[in-house]
Amino acid sequence: MINTMLIASDVYPRLAILLVVFTSCAMEAECLRVQIPSHCKQGFSMPPTPTSCVAIPRRRTSIFTRLYRSFLYVQHVEEMKSSFIETDLRNAAMRLHTKEQAPREGKAVTVTTEPYVPTIQDYLQFLVDSKHVYEALEVAVNSRSELALLRCTGLERSVPLEQDILFITQEYGISRPSVGDMGKQYSSKIQLIVADGSNIPEFICHYYNFYFAHLAGGRMIGKKMSSLLLNNKTLEFYKYGDDLPQLKSRTKALIESMASAWTEEERQKCIEATEEAFYYGGGLNSYLMGGEVSKSH
Repeated sequence: MINTMLIASDVYPRLAILLVVFTSCAMEAECLRVQIPSHCKQGFSMPPTPTSCVAIPRRRTSIFTRLYRSFLYVQHVEEMKSSFIETDLRNAAMRLHTKEQAPREGKAVTVTTEPYVPTIQDYLQFLVDSKHVYEALEVAVNSRSELALLRCTGLERSVPLEQDILFITQEYGISRPSVGDMGKQYSSKIQLIVADGSNIPEFICHYYNFYFAHLAGGRMIGKKMSSLLLNNKTLEFYKYGDDLPQLKSRTKALIESMASAWTEEERQKCIEATEEAFYYGGGLNSYLMGGEVSKSH
């Protein structure tokens, strides 16, 4: 048995792990078979004792449960190793976080700024510019055949953002602002990237970071703004329904399927666009911190 496991570990790493688990389970099952009293085999026709019949069915079930869980764990590890999003793209993004944001992986320098309390006008400007960028992303996806997989994912936000902008202007009696510089610049950048269809990997970097940033930290910002400015009202922008985890998983899977066909050069091009994606996304957030970020790229 030991020789068999050694050979398997050299040739089939995943099978080796399962073989060890299965062997231990089989040995335990054999012990249980020997110890089962005759009255247990007859459907508990005699009163069971606390140490025999009651425990045996539960332990027998746990054998196969552990085996199945071990299989899922091995499968999950293998999938993580091959995931472009969870390895290369995520690592590039985490390095651009500060230690406060990502204690283990963050490498960006923390910039100390004066505390600023955003106003309803600041938040409205943020929403207007965000809608402008979402529209640029949605137009790109709907106009380029190379991006057809990303159509109608359920993560689109331009329509709910329009509803929120109208609500705030009407509820608080303030004028709708024009799209600001950061919204215009990011929208123009997106249009430029997809203009000839040769920079799809770069576009995917912006798409992934923008959409999923709003699904993570963006929703936290939404809760804070809701409490501070909107009497705890949740805007449509942040409502995805009960199936949000499924929407996220499905969209990630679509991106993974696209990335799997890329060359190493294309994958690297996607990764290298992360810093620029962070720059533009941070520019929109600057509306909530007292001003815009001056364009330096």
